[in-house]
Amino acid sequence: MNDTGTGTGASASSAVPTKSKFTAANVLEAIAILHGVGIEAPRRRAADQFLTEFQKSDAAVLVGLRLLAASPEELSGPLHPAALGQLAAAARRRMQRGSVPGASDPAETLRLAMILMDRDARTAKLMVNAAVAQWLHGGGIPTETLLHEACHAQGAALQVTLAALVALPEETNSRDVKLTQDARAQALLELSSVTPRVLTALSSGDSAANATGLRLAAATSWCMCCDLGQEAVAVLAASPLLAQAGESLARGPPDSSIASEFLEVLLDRSGSLLPCPEQLINSLLRVLSSIHPAGDVERGQLCSLVSTAVNSWRGIFVVASQAPPDAWVSLLEALVACCSWGCFAASATLSTWLALKEHAVKVGAIAQYAPVLASAVRALRSAAAFPSDYADRSLDYQEELIKYRRELRDALRALVTEPEERRAFVEELRGDVLGRLCGPWEPLEEAIHALSTPAAAICRTVGIPGCNVSGGAAAATVLEVLSALIAEGGPLLDGRCHRQLACTFIMCTSVYAQILSHAVPSTVGVSLIACVLAFARRSLQVRECPSTSEGKDAAFPFTVKQDHIGVVCLLRLSCFCASDPALTSPDTRTALCSDVRLHVAAAVAHSEAITLQAHSTVVLAEAVACLAKHHADTAHEVLAICFELACDGRAGSASVALCAAAEVVTKCGAAQGEAVASALVPVWQHLSDPRLDSQALAKFLSAVAEHAPAGALQTLAQLVAGLFKNQPNTRVPLLKVATSFAHRVGREGGPLVPLGAELIGGLSALVWEEVDRSGAALQRLHLVMDSKVRSECEVPEVTQADRALMEAWSDLTREAAKHAPAALVASSVGLVPVLSAATSLVALPMQNPPTCSLALLSHEWKEDHLRVILYSALNSTIAGSDMTPGAPWALGTVVLRAVMKALLGQMPPNALGVLVPAARAIVQNVPTLAETWIRSALAGDGFPSANTKPEAKERFVRELVDTVGDNQKFKQALKKVCGGKKKSP
Repeated sequence: MNDTGTGTGASASSAVPTKSKFTAANVLEAIAILHGVGIEAPRRRAADQFLTEFQKSDAAVLVGLRLLAASPEELSGPLHPAALGQLAAAARRRMQRGSVPGASDPAETLRLAMILMDRDARTAKLMVNAAVAQWLHGGGIPTETLLHEACHAQGAALQVTLAALVALPEETNSRDVKLTQDARAQALLELSSVTPRVLTALSSGDSAANATGLRLAAATSWCMCCDLGQEAVAVLAASPLLAQAGESLARGPPDSSIASEFLEVLLDRSGSLLPCPEQLINSLLRVLSSIHPAGDVERGQLCSLVSTAVNSWRGIFVVASQAPPDAWVSLLEALVACCSWGCFAASATLSTWLALKEHAVKVGAIAQYAPVLASAVRALRSAAAFPSDYADRSLDYQEELIKYRRELRDALRALVTEPEERRAFVEELRGDVLGRLCGPWEPLEEAIHALSTPAAAICRTVGIPGCNVSGGAAAATVLEVLSALIAEGGPLLDGRCHRQLACTFIMCTSVYAQILSHAVPSTVGVSLIACVLAFARRSLQVRECPSTSEGKDAAFPFTVKQDHIGVVCLLRLSCFCASDPALTSPDTRTALCSDVRLHVAAAVAHSEAITLQAHSTVVLAEAVACLAKHHADTAHEVLAICFELACDGRAGSASVALCAAAEVVTKCGAAQGEAVASALVPVWQHLSDPRLDSQALAKFLSAVAEHAPAGALQTLAQLVAGLFKNQPNTRVPLLKVATSFAHRVGREGGPLVPLGAELIGGLSALVWEEVDRSGAALQRLHLVMDSKVRSECEVPEVTQADRALMEAWSDLTREAAKHAPAALVASSVGLVPVLSAATSLVALPMQNPPTCSLALLSHEWKEDHLRVILYSALNSTIAGSDMTPGAPWALGTVVLRAVMKALLGQMPPNALGVLVPAARAIVQNVPTLAETWIRSALAGDGFPSANTKPEAKERFVRELVDTVGDNQKFKQALKKVCGGKKKSP
């Protein structure tokens, strides 16, 4: 790295102001270190720091440009490719900030750009931008020179000129170029005044056909950033750039991207120009109609352009009581035609059709646009049909089609909003379905899929006195179609029904479950509900999620959202048709209980023949439970089945059975309490089996706590207490059971209060014993009492198990305070242990704050008896340790000090929102002692900071006490105490 003899090193050094260390040799050496191989990390970091400082200095221009201009021979070898961009970007950023004394003029910078054009086009562009920044800071833009060069230059000179024209509006608008407000406004005014001449130059001259991409990019930049007056619009309307853009778009990538952006900007801008630029719009329409894209990418770009045109021009053409112009109709027909190119293209048009309808309704022109909107609906639907080779297509395509079908459902609901529109829509679908019964499954499936979309609106009209006649007619048509589909000899029952067709039909009948009872029975007297019920039950044998090894079926999951569609259908039938004879029949209920047994047993046994996922099996039990709540014998039977399978010796796999039982108890506990209690009696002894999954067991016991008859709660409390004592791994889930128990106590009160108090007190004592073993919680509290702000590596680590236990305990206590305060007051342990445990967590440095503990400390204690025991708990004292001698600390003081340390850096800044309420609640809940506690919390040399004086601490005390009534002011006062937000260590 020779700093002399190259014309670069010595002269660069001499050009750098005194005190500069940024010689060419030093910069080259730093670049070599930064991009070299096998360089030690300290040297690399030092080089990076050096280059960072270099980039902020004037030397980035004075030295950087010399290095870029030097030949490989002068530099003893070529610059690293990354260094080219690094040097150019640094020079550009410095020139954007202002003029650089001693720098070459813009013409020299552009000449350098021409030299670099063949070596690295990106670096050359950075140099062009730098030259433009020099023009802007120098107050003189060589407009005439640029216009002349745009018409007559060739080769690299033309490329640099066009790149400058691209950059000029962009840099003028960029906030990175540090211009005064007046200077920027003046520059933009000057650019707008020459916009017509620039656009003329870009589309004229001997070289008009050269560098089309750059010419389009330049035109895009000027159209986007500058005001387009009538003269500029006239130039654009007659410009060959439009035709060139159309040709580039048809050629596809990479040419089409720039052309698409140019046309997109023009289309977008043209809709807001006044007066209406008819000539430009007509020219753009001719360009759009001349494009015949071949590939998917080009088709997508054209769809996007047509959509932009419709969005931009609808305010011009959509007018009440006025027939749409032919050219506008042709554009809308082109938008309809886009949908024939598949789901990718159709998806790009959805928002445009929705906006068009909304605008037409708003201006009172919906009657004129109803036919084209109906055509759009048909075209959008056609793009939602599964292609025959769907299973062989890429995963990206499959995901895009499914996504489009979801989006289309929402769009169809918005496009078909009025009762008469829905009636016509359903009538059209009726014709489609009946006409496709004997053909391929894909078109039929699409029509059924579309039929499901207006279900909510149609179901709302049925059974309502005086409801719209169109609504009733639409419902009758839907029921006729569903009956035709499920009829004997139809496509669903011929034994060859495709799984996706079956899935969509079941989904469709599910969303119409509310009105199925209004259907006319079949010619043989079988109701539609009975047919659907039988079909849904039969579908339970269809595997929910086939593996890829099962061939093409794997592309068609038998689900809606996450659940097997058959169980979803059964659930909706049980909810909406429970009184129908098809479901009240004892045979039906027995059959459904058998289905539960079959599928829960398969899940417990992990059978290879299993067809339902675990969550769907639970939904099946829920469906049967919804029916069972009307029939005591069924409630007992289905619950007994779940218990039998949960306790059959494979307890480790019984989680599905327990979750299913939880759903049955939840649905039937209130309506069939005696049957539920009877089914529970023989199972209590089995629930202490240590092999049972703790989460599933807790879910079941929570359901019992919330919904089982009150007579079962004594046994439940004893079971929970025994499990809590004997099986420590179940404690966190069991605390959630106790939380559910507290909710029940709060709802019913009476004799449940002492039972709840006993349970809460007993569990709390065991938790405190666990989390404070060997004084661990007390040791954490002692960390608060000194002035040191610690990092996570400086404190004893709390285990995840202990943290989860304390968080669940805090949540139980807070929920009990909200819903069952009497039980909490009557509990034997009181609040000191749980508040101490919660505070001991807050006392630790951690990146993830203990939200449940902080929520407990932030709780507003409204009940008078609770406020009394809270006062007593927060005023209880904690003795110091050998490291923190002195008077005992009140627990309230410890809470405040812990929050302050967390804000000083023991927790991340984003924890502010959960920390401040904890401190404010202490001050609000015990106002008589708050001032004393705050003063104590601020005690100690060097706390909260080394330079905090006693008078400042007193001022902080007053501010915190005085602002407690205003959350925002209290937050600001506490932040002030802790020196504002701190970065976590």
